[in-house]
Amino acid sequence: MRCLQSIPVSEDIQVIVVDDNSADADTYLDKYPELSRPYLEFIRTTKGGGAGYARNVGLEHAKGKWLLFADADDYFADGMYSLIYAHADSEADVIFFRRKIIPSNSNICVGERGAYIDRAIDTYLQTGDEQPIRTKFDVPYAKMVRRELVVKKNIRFDEVKYSNDCYFSACVGCFARYIKVVDVVIYMKTIGDGQLTKDFAHKEGELQIRADVSLRVDKFLLQQGMCRHKSIKSWLLRMVKYDRPLFANFFNHRLQEVYPSKWAIIKDLCFGRSVKFRMWFIPYSLMLWLSGTACKVLTKTKKIFEKRRDSFLLDHFPKVFISKKWKRKFGYSIDWKHPRDINEKIQWLLVYSDTSEWTRLADKYKVREYVKEKGLENLLVPLYGVWETTEEIDFDRLPDRFVIKCNHDYGSTIIVDKNDIYYNRKAICEKLDKCLKRGFDYNGELHYRGIPRKIIAERYLEMSDSEKALSSSIIDYKVWCFNGKPCSIITMYNRTKDSLFNEAYDLDWNTHPEYLVPDSQCRIGNDKIPKPKSFSEMMEAASILSKGFPEVRVDFYEIDGRLFFGEMTFTSGEGMMMQYTPEYRKILGDLVILPKRKR
Repeated sequence: MRCLQSIPVSEDIQVIVVDDNSADADTYLDKYPELSRPYLEFIRTTKGGGAGYARNVGLEHAKGKWLLFADADDYFADGMYSLIYAHADSEADVIFFRRKIIPSNSNICVGERGAYIDRAIDTYLQTGDEQPIRTKFDVPYAKMVRRELVVKKNIRFDEVKYSNDCYFSACVGCFARYIKVVDVVIYMKTIGDGQLTKDFAHKEGELQIRADVSLRVDKFLLQQGMCRHKSIKSWLLRMVKYDRPLFANFFNHRLQEVYPSKWAIIKDLCFGRSVKFRMWFIPYSLMLWLSGTACKVLTKTKKIFEKRRDSFLLDHFPKVFISKKWKRKFGYSIDWKHPRDINEKIQWLLVYSDTSEWTRLADKYKVREYVKEKGLENLLVPLYGVWETTEEIDFDRLPDRFVIKCNHDYGSTIIVDKNDIYYNRKAICEKLDKCLKRGFDYNGELHYRGIPRKIIAERYLEMSDSEKALSSSIIDYKVWCFNGKPCSIITMYNRTKDSLFNEAYDLDWNTHPEYLVPDSQCRIGNDKIPKPKSFSEMMEAASILSKGFPEVRVDFYEIDGRLFFGEMTFTSGEGMMMQYTPEYRKILGDLVILPKRKR
């Protein structure tokens, strides 16, 4: 508790202590009376997400004008209170101070550890050059950060095991309008046995995580025009020494984001190195370059052949294409003559029924006309614009927050926030251009082929506080319907880039976890989604929209009790869903009444 003891008790200082799922946290209040001091919030989490996650939790609870961060093993220097108050009215967005690195059991400075930060401070004080201190002061402590900057730019820590603070520090340094440097020690950083920062890059997976973060930081600094020296360089040199397969992967596949060419990588890594190193490294890297190029050529040739083969089968023998794909996925042959479960019947409908109306309703733009025709225009999310190319988009005329996506695919949706640090028009347009070029029929869903490709922008649906307490993302209600009869509802929430939670409900809102199969991406929830206020309206709308179709999934959202239409999907999971149990797939399949087979 040395850290808390170094912080004065004052109503002007809000102290937030975050415990990230420690095993003995229940005893902390008894063991450490400092946690019961006034103006202190002790927050316990159960995620075990690491230092980055804990710091983000603290950010959510912070209320003051300035932010200061500290690790539990460290402490503030004497006079910290008077020092921060002397600069509390500064116009700067970030105020940098000195810090000392010392062993945890003494007050003796260990010298050169982290000396690059001291050099950045010295450079600023001697020359006034701000760039080094803005970009190289890559730790969150020993500086005061204006909370308004963090909130406005939505700056957060990376939730990774190592280097979680580097990207946060780079963003703070780059986005600060004014900075100030105070040549006084305010923070004592301790180094003790077992600390993460004592010995770099020797733990399993550590080198790759740190290199990933450094690459992201370098890419960001390049975009901001503030990258003089690439931080990834030091990690690449460590890879050469400790993990050459990892170096080969970065050299051949990752570094084009920050280096213009392979030769530029070689020159940068050789700069300042010995003749002996250069004589070995240049031939080695050239060999990697040639082997990587050969692998790329072979891989590209194989992909071109497979794409042309699959395209030929889709055009002329779609049944053969689906059968081959089915056998690869499930390990047994599809039963075309006697389809039973929902997957088999979706494939049967694709091959043997008229899917022309599917094309219109799978189009995220054209389906709006269908919803209007059914008298449900009030359920549509307000539309801001429709374009055929990214060049037509006038971002200045769009609001600060909106959703933009292609109308013919899955996965192109982008939530745009112009005040976010990640807002980048060029990157948005590049992603949309890539999605526009990519067809969505390559998996056998041929009804997507006839959709005229467009870009649409819609209102961003802002969740209420009570909804945010339930889910970190908008809750998606997916209603399975069969010829106008809703059957069951799948809720999806807490979506991230890599995972989501889902739950299965019947029409009485009884949960059925036995219907779902968890995996690394789809996790089974804990029955926490309450029955939506607009449930009756949702079921009525689903019935109206699905009438006349043997099967379709109709998706909805609810914001503050108001219902919004999402989309209609006829080939859920490409008609090869594995997130449902065989029993549930059979239940859904029994509800599909197949039409007469088309000739």
